[in-house]
Amino acid sequence: MITLFIFLGNTPLNGALLHPSQKPLQQTSMKAHIWMVDNEGDGDFTTIQQAIDAADIGDTIIVFSGTYTENLNIGKDALIIEGKDYELGQGNDEGKPIIIPISTEKAINFICDETEFSGFNIQPIIDQPVDKGIAIYSSYNTIRNNTITNAQYAFYLFSVEGNLITNNNISQTLYGFYLLNAEKNHFESNHCSSVDMGCYLNTSHENRILTNTYDCITNGMIFDHSDNNEMNQNIILNCNTGVSINTAQSNVFIGNTFSKNTQAVSIYESSLNKFIGNSLQQNTDGFYLYFGSNGNNITQNTISYNTNAGIRISGSSTNMIHNNDIKFNTDGIILSQSTYNTVVLNTIQSNNNGIYLQGSRICSIKNNQLLANTHGISLNYTYDNTITENNISSYQFGECILIQNSHDELITKNMIQNAGISLYSSYDVSITENSISNALDGIYFKGSSTNTIYANTIASNKFNGVSLDNQSVHNIFYHNNFLNNNQHAIESNSNYWDNSYPSGGNYWDDYNGTDANYDGRGDTSYPIPGYIDVDAYPLMFLWGAPAKPERPEGPSQGKIGTTYTYTTRSADPNGDKIQFGWDWTGDERVDEWTVFYDSGTEVSISHSWEDNGEYAVSVKAIDLHGVESEWSDPLHISMPHTAEVSVMIWLKQSISQWIPSFFL
Repeated sequence: MITLFIFLGNTPLNGALLHPSQKPLQQTSMKAHIWMVDNEGDGDFTTIQQAIDAADIGDTIIVFSGTYTENLNIGKDALIIEGKDYELGQGNDEGKPIIIPISTEKAINFICDETEFSGFNIQPIIDQPVDKGIAIYSSYNTIRNNTITNAQYAFYLFSVEGNLITNNNISQTLYGFYLLNAEKNHFESNHCSSVDMGCYLNTSHENRILTNTYDCITNGMIFDHSDNNEMNQNIILNCNTGVSINTAQSNVFIGNTFSKNTQAVSIYESSLNKFIGNSLQQNTDGFYLYFGSNGNNITQNTISYNTNAGIRISGSSTNMIHNNDIKFNTDGIILSQSTYNTVVLNTIQSNNNGIYLQGSRICSIKNNQLLANTHGISLNYTYDNTITENNISSYQFGECILIQNSHDELITKNMIQNAGISLYSSYDVSITENSISNALDGIYFKGSSTNTIYANTIASNKFNGVSLDNQSVHNIFYHNNFLNNNQHAIESNSNYWDNSYPSGGNYWDDYNGTDANYDGRGDTSYPIPGYIDVDAYPLMFLWGAPAKPERPEGPSQGKIGTTYTYTTRSADPNGDKIQFGWDWTGDERVDEWTVFYDSGTEVSISHSWEDNGEYAVSVKAIDLHGVESEWSDPLHISMPHTAEVSVMIWLKQSISQWIPSFFL
């Protein structure tokens, strides 16, 4: 036996720094002993329990390599119990001390505080598994670097707080860790393999779980009615369910890796949890939120190569899916029977369905990059959703947006390329201000009626800009720009191709009619192939920007200091008021703005020049929304030279030919 005298303040007995969850002993001084335990009799005791019984608070017990057939009951505070992987004195033992429990209830029983236990192999007999490998009914203990096998519960924590459990190896147990009413414990760098359930938290809160590995059979981790826990940088693989969250709130998961699980993350009736920067790859399913899992935040995760869906939400609301990288899954995101969910700023690539809504409503899909999916966004039996400002590019024989059996949807301000929008048995859908290009059909209708197609640019589509079957009726098209399509539109039944006068119809780049009254609407109608409908008021100019102003009219020569009047006009296809910017010098910079005028009004302005010279005068138009036209063709103006100035210029040119330039 070795006796030490130690002063204790805010430092633990072994001199190590405390984990934030631990509290220091509050003693002033004590006499500490170091006890030696060797199973062959070379120490103070041959059993560990003898040393525990003999020890006082603050003592150290060193256990040397060997086999110890006993159960431990640790009831004294602030002990250090440390296993050594070498022999003391005579004998051939090596490796961690092995504890084989006699009783199958608890191999190690902690009813003490602030004790450190490390370096043991707890190894029940195979046909006599123990119920609890290490049972902890006390707080602020440190348990590290142990191996535990063949137990119902490797670690069992009940109504405790502040324990640090780190660098333990667990295998062939039902539960790696089981927490019941446990708070503020810290689990770090433990490894669970061949375990049915890695870590089960039951009504346990504010625990930290960091850098552990769970290679389990059924569940990596379960959070059951457990809130405000933090799980960072763990590896969970080969489980039926990587993490299962049941009626739990405000847990945070950061930087974890989920791989080769059947279901990576399952969230049931749980709210306000955050998943940030995790990797979910090669699972069957990635995230699955269901049955009233509301207000969760899934952001900055990498979700790829999952057999089914990257993210699936069912019967849940107000979840935020933000800034994730979702690639090479069968389906990227599925929203089923769910409301008020937001999908924003994600990159969703090379899935079958990028985003699929089934029976969902009042969801917002905004500012996503949806690239190379067979179907970029699919809606089925949905209504009141908004799809806006997305960049969507799909395979040519797929659809960028597929709408089936849906109504009252808003599809607006999206960039849609290589495939178009298809509507099947859908009504009252608004498709506005999108750019749709390079598809087979820009917009295809089958059995879909009373939809509104407004202010889109539909360009360079290989078959038709718009195609409607004979069951698609009473759809209205106006203020769209049809450009460079193989055929702009074809229908088989009656639809509306303008919004009456003065609102007008659409811009067709092959329309060759005139506009005698300069109202921006053609004087003759534009026929729609396939039926008897016409666009009665085709637009003369592209919808959106004011027309290129007329070349300015006015004097083309004059004298400096004299004021001259110039006129022009332009029309805005939206009917907005127009302001004119005049360039008096020819550098295509606005020198003078007018006030706003009604569309189509002839505008006059006066100007004088101070210097003689040649000038190119041009003008541009801008509407109330800040949309600008191109510059007009220029009017060339000459301000003639006076006789005095002309003579001086002639003299200078003549003298420069007779006298070397350095005399000038």
